[in-house]
Amino acid sequence: MDPLNAGKLNSFFGEGTVLKGKLKFKGILRLDGELEGEVTSGDTFIVGKSGKVHANIKTDNLFNFGGIVGNVDAKNKISLHAKSSLRGDINSPYLLADESSFFEGSCRMPLEKRQQIGKSGKGALLAPSSASIPSPPAGIAQEDYEEGASSSAWGKIIAILMVVGALGAGWYYFGDEYWPVVKKAAVQNMPNVAADYTTDPAETAKPAEPVKPQEPVKKAEAPKPAKKPEPAKTAEVTKEPVEIAQPQVEIKKKEEPKPKPQVEETLSETDRLRKEIENKPFDPQPRLKLVFNSLKGNNYKEAIAILKESVEALPESPELRILIARTYQKAGREKEAQKHFLALGKIDPGSIEARVNDGYGRLDKGALQQAADMFGKILEDDPENQRARLGLATVYSRREENDKAALECLRILEFDKDYAPALNRLAWIYAKQGLKLEEAKALSERSTKVFSDIPEYLDTLSEIHFRLEEYDKAIDLIKKAIALAPNDSYYERQLFKFQRARKRQG
Repeated sequence: MDPLNAGKLNSFFGEGTVLKGKLKFKGILRLDGELEGEVTSGDTFIVGKSGKVHANIKTDNLFNFGGIVGNVDAKNKISLHAKSSLRGDINSPYLLADESSFFEGSCRMPLEKRQQIGKSGKGALLAPSSASIPSPPAGIAQEDYEEGASSSAWGKIIAILMVVGALGAGWYYFGDEYWPVVKKAAVQNMPNVAADYTTDPAETAKPAEPVKPQEPVKKAEAPKPAKKPEPAKTAEVTKEPVEIAQPQVEIKKKEEPKPKPQVEETLSETDRLRKEIENKPFDPQPRLKLVFNSLKGNNYKEAIAILKESVEALPESPELRILIARTYQKAGREKEAQKHFLALGKIDPGSIEARVNDGYGRLDKGALQQAADMFGKILEDDPENQRARLGLATVYSRREENDKAALECLRILEFDKDYAPALNRLAWIYAKQGLKLEEAKALSERSTKVFSDIPEYLDTLSEIHFRLEEYDKAIDLIKKAIALAPNDSYYERQLFKFQRARKRQG
């Protein structure tokens, strides 16, 4: 078997190929590798047996032999072949699904498109009543395509043989009285096929002679005269399976529903959201809900771990990007937060956070007045932007306008009492002035509640212990800061200052 059928394909990506991003193509393309992103085509997309696709797909025709996770919008048809899987919502006028294929999601089949395709003749290959196995579309090997169709055909043949066998057995035991019963049941339950299978042999035209050869079989198999009165007994016996069948159905009803509520009860909200993320990997909403659940319990480390994974999966999502930046910022990881705020500014250059980035750029260059003006205008538009207010507090602190700096920090803490950068900044302002040292110590310790390995925050706490003449604690803390930032000479100078003070103390 030639898996590529290269003579009919326009494009082919073999097993081992890994694609990420947006895929647009014309003609017929087959993928046996892996793809993550988005697929757009006006023709035919084929996913081979080894193909794995995590993408939303928009095409005319889709033939799936592998695994797809994502929504599919097919203008003409979708075909799910043996042992293939599709998790996502589908929209197509025609759908072919082999009995061994797997589908999980919702299905929409627009009637108007079916009518258009029917008029144009494009949907002929998908007619469910077709007796023969349709030819495979261009680019699909005949073996792959017939695998699902052949299993369905054999299922139909076996079902017909079972029906014929049951009718023959009934006629053998009950004779002519059996046919009216069968005919009545068939007319009620299968009106479309009643005419084919319920005609009484006595009512058929004189060509009923083919039935006569069966009479010798009847006499040969049941020569004893005692068997003729037995139909009444067998009729009584046949009632018993009907009575037995009812309790069997009741047992199923009692047994099957029980595990379902038990499974639902054992699923926590976190597990439910993680399962939703697996089913909808490109939807940021379940990821955001999972993060908010962690933040409700003040579990910032868990929330950040979820956000890091989510941002890697959906790097262009502004909702995820701003949430990870603000979570890092509140927990005290200001440098990591700054990276994500800058990335957000590139995704949405007109956002207010892009303006805050500009203000911090001026602050880093020493343009304090320009930075202060920018932060002030941002706060007029968004008074609750704590990052802009912290920038304004930093400007006042560098100007030695400590009262104004402390006031801005207190305003932040009124809005969010656990905002680590404001706690650290206010503690530093008090420490440098030698004021409210015990209060400063409490503020500084709260700022390291989530992350105790931030060098700048350890330096603030060590300075407070130095001011309280607790030199051993000051030295231990500044050594931790040096271990975290060995190339920063400022912390070495702080250590020298603390050690000298301890020697003087004596």
